[in-house]
Order: sequence, then structure tokens, then C-alpha cells
Amino acid sequence: MSITSQGGVFGLAFQLNGLKGQAASASWYRYKTLAANLGPIVNEQMSRPEMGGNNNPTGLYLSSAGFGGSVSLQPRLEGDFGWILLAAAGGVASVPDTPGSGVNQHTFSQALAAAGGSRFLPFFQARRLIPGLTPADAVGEIGIDCVLSALSFSLAPGQPVQAEMAIQGREPRLSTTGAPASGWTWSDIAEDFDSVPMPMKAGGVTIADLNSNNPLPLTAVRVTLQNNTTSPDEEMIIGSYYAEDFTPKMRSLTFEATYKWKDAELYRYAYNGGDLTSAVINPCLSYKNTVLTVESPCDIDPGTIDFPWKLQIVAPKVRWRMQGPPQLAGDELVQLQLVGTAIEADSGDPEDYFQFILDNEVAGYAIPVA
Repeated sequence: MSITSQGGVFGLAFQLNGLKGQAASASWYRYKTLAANLGPIVNEQMSRPEMGGNNNPTGLYLSSAGFGGSVSLQPRLEGDFGWILLAAAGGVASVPDTPGSGVNQHTFSQALAAAGGSRFLPFFQARRLIPGLTPADAVGEIGIDCVLSALSFSLAPGQPVQAEMAIQGREPRLSTTGAPASGWTWSDIAEDFDSVPMPMKAGGVTIADLNSNNPLPLTAVRVTLQNNTTSPDEEMIIGSYYAEDFTPKMRSLTFEATYKWKDAELYRYAYNGGDLTSAVINPCLSYKNTVLTVESPCDIDPGTIDFPWKLQIVAPKVRWRMQGPPQLAGDELVQLQLVGTAIEADSGDPEDYFQFILDNEVAGYAIPVA
């Protein structure tokens, strides 16, 4: 009998203090996902060719093991997605009753310098349940000492926002008869679809001083936080099958956008800063504050909390350039591919490089402590 993936479950829990080697918190959060393609990674190698025998392999050996993969989902903003934002960013600060009574605003960013700054990424454990014909047949996979190496958001007309995260972990585990996956418990029930943001509702991408500071007419947007963590190969040491650690190298935030041609303002800016008196390129374009905003189609609690669930991605210094010339094709709309790269904020403070700003009813988020 065939078994579908519909009964599969993905979830995570922060390790205490967000540190490698610590136990997982008792609070496990689960997510409805579009795909959860992650699990144990076991690498076996063939022995090098040896003389003195036939032209066939003479041996195999286990070279390394780990855990990792990708997860894609439609982010529900009402609560648990905030833990993913914290895993991706490293720091968070919350303000109650903002923008109004009953809704709280959480700003996720790189950690404060005193807490490790841009070099800090919290470790967590990840779970995936592979369903079976009966609950007892389910297989549970667990990743220990995981980090979120990348997080991206994709927007397209007529579709919910989609998020995708890349995860890598040091050690894999499988559930056992003594601790079956059917016995896994979660901190809450899976959240409703109501808080999934829709690009059709409101918001979009605004770039300071362009398009009269109104959202641009875009047909596609992708924002990626690349934490650029060290690879398992870089982290292998003698005496272990597992990577010794994971640490971020240069972290970056980028925007990719497809502009449905309205006029030449954005094109001219990306070419030479918008100088109509000059025909040549400009290597020194100004940096622009850039904000992506998405929100749920419905208010949180109509009549009581008349605000939607909302997510903003803010980067104060972004350099926008075109990815090739405007696209012209017979019977097609004129479009322009653009890429924006965020650079360090003027303050130099890691928490100012970018912010994920989430509005929901949760009182606050914090990495659990021992």
C-alpha cells in the first residue's frame, strides 16, 4: 500500500541558551509545510584503487555523517513563525500594544554586539516524522546542533507568500522503539491558514525616493537572508564522523525583483542614479532604504484587534542594480530584472543591518535559558 506525505510533520526546538551541545528546550513548535526535504546525511566513500587484484572496488568506508536539507512553507504569522525568524536572525526585541492595543511588534535582527552580534546564530534541534500505515510504523528523524543557514521569501501575484529555509545540523538520530515518534509532543496545535500573508492584500516593496515612495509595480520578488555558515567539509576534524561546529561567515541580505515597466525612473536610477543630464554609468549610486511589507487578508480579531498579522523586511542601505537590460519580446510586456544588496548600516551596529518586523498577539520571543 502506498503512503502519502500528508501525515508528515516538521518541527523545531531551540537548544538551551542557543548553544551547541546543549539539550533541546521542552517547547517544540510544529509547522504545516509544503515540503520538508531534510534528514540524516550519511556519506560513504569507495576505497582508492589498489593494485594486486581485479579491476573492482576493494572496500567502502563511512566518511562522515550529518543532518540537513530544506523546508518550504506558507508562513503563518500568528505565532510560531517567529521562532523561525529568531533562528534565522539571532536576536529579537518586542514592544507591546504596537501598532495598537492587543497586537505586539517583534523586531528580529542580528544579535546585539554584546550577545555575539552578526557572529551569533542559535543552535536548535529539528524533527521530521515520516508517516507509516499505523502510528507505530512512523519513523522519527532528529537533527542535533542545527543552524538555519538561509531563509528566503518569495512573492508572486495571486499566490500566498512562500518561505524556504536551509538547515544544517551536526548529528542525526532516528527514533527508537523505546522513544517512538508517535510519542512526540508539541507546544501547541498547528496554526490556522488565516494568518498567511497575501501579496494581493497590501504592501509590496518600496524604495526610498523612487516611485513617489509608493510600492513598485512588481511581478515577482524574492528576499534572501544568507547566513553563509561554514560547511560540514570545512568543519570536519580527526576523531569524529560529525562536523565540529557551524559558524556564520559573511551574512548578507539580497532582494531580487521583476519590475513591470511603468516608466524609466527605476531603470535610470539603476544605470546612473537617475541623472538625466548624463549618458554614462555611475559607479557610485546612492544606497536606498528598502522595505518589503506583506500582511494577512483579515484582521487578527475583528472588532477587538482591528489590525492584520503583518511582516516587514527592512534594510536601510541597499544598492539596487539591474540584472541585464530591459526585456523586450514580441507581444510581451516590458520588464526589468533588478537585484538589491544590503550593506552594513551607518551605525555599524549589527542589529541595524536588517530587521524582520512581525506584528501578532504573541507577548514575546526569547531563546530559552538553562
